[in-house]
Amino acid sequence: MPLEGDDWETIRNTLEDVSGEMDINTLTALMGELLSRGILD
Repeated sequence: MPLEGDDWETIRNTLEDVSGEMDINTLTALMGELLSRGILD
């Protein structure tokens, strides 16, 4: 299932909220995906 722009924005917001509770490797991988899609500045 491909994700739309709004979906990635929701993921970014969620990651910001829970980043202190996540495994660092998972967080790094997900943030890398957001960065590659231009979601992060």
